[in-house]
Amino acid sequence: MILIITLWSQNSDGSLYPKFEACEPNTCSNNQTISYPFYIEGIQEPFCGYPGFGLSCGNDGFPFLNMSNAKYMIHQIFYNNSLRVSNAVFSRSNTRSCFPRTPNLTLSDTRLALAPNQRELFLLFGCDLHEGLQEHIIGCSEENKTGSVVAMNRENQNLGFALMNCKGGVVNVTVEDEEGGIQEALRRGFLLNWTVSDCNKCKNSGGKCGFDTDIFSFRCYCPHDTHARHCSQDLSIKLEDESLVAVKVLKELKGNGEEFINEVASISRTSHVNIVTLIGFCFEKSKKALVYEFMANGSLEKFIFETNNLTGDYQLNCEMLYQIAVGVGRGLEYLHRGCKCCTRIFHFDIKPHNILLDENFFPKISDFGLAKICPRNESVVSMMTARGTI
Repeated sequence: MILIITLWSQNSDGSLYPKFEACEPNTCSNNQTISYPFYIEGIQEPFCGYPGFGLSCGNDGFPFLNMSNAKYMIHQIFYNNSLRVSNAVFSRSNTRSCFPRTPNLTLSDTRLALAPNQRELFLLFGCDLHEGLQEHIIGCSEENKTGSVVAMNRENQNLGFALMNCKGGVVNVTVEDEEGGIQEALRRGFLLNWTVSDCNKCKNSGGKCGFDTDIFSFRCYCPHDTHARHCSQDLSIKLEDESLVAVKVLKELKGNGEEFINEVASISRTSHVNIVTLIGFCFEKSKKALVYEFMANGSLEKFIFETNNLTGDYQLNCEMLYQIAVGVGRGLEYLHRGCKCCTRIFHFDIKPHNILLDENFFPKISDFGLAKICPRNESVVSMMTARGTI
């Protein structure tokens, strides 16, 4: 039985999707906007950011990131996939601080990497006050306040002499440049690039970006539901029983509404786990809409074409692709061998865009606008025009 229903483009109680509301950008009080892939721990929900990109707020209002067991102050986030940070121990304003020996920054197994074309410096601890080193002293060693900390770049001719006379160890640091001197360069910090799921399509479609650690995949939180990459141009709403449905609005109808009638007639005859379920439809004059079960991960097309610029968060492994192919094959077999009332259905438009995936990436065939219904006892199917996608 197909229901004819009336829809509103919002939840039944008028409220917004909770995760959409939760992922509002925030700040650490220094007016620096914090949003995906970052989130403020204890203030914003972890699903609003990418794993490992949780920030904390310092007493001075600056956010900071923990890396290699050290705090790095975030001076500025550029939402073109970069940010400028500095080790918190070098962010003090006084010119002759005593510095602890900080660990070298290690970025392996993270989504962060040093931006190219920056300068590498060596910090040498526990240095004696030799004449050739005095101009390079930036402070004292916190472990041994009688020893000095010397900063040099790789090209410095005195680097070898310093390595022999500084007994407190060496730390590699990166700076964006050396303008204003090494001390200022250390305070100003360096640039990091990040590589995570692209947020632009979600944001441009009116959604807020996030991440689901249960399926380890990017999510686009929309005003009324969750999508895999961007908010659907079709509507998705929550019914009174709290179930989500998707609404396909047919804006330009071919012929005399042939596709609308064809899709309702075709899919209403089906009942299979690999065929999307038509819940109902509605129409008013030239406006027509189809109501389907909600498929959280959208179409297969978004996951397999390079033109979508998908990162590793979106890629389907070989086993998942195999199971999707098997599911589509079973759905086609069901359509071709015969559905209800001794009929067969030929889809004529099978393509990744018309294969929908649920929250577990289980595939279902959709879009029966070009389908043709045939009796099972007919072995030849005749058509007046070409069908399908070229």
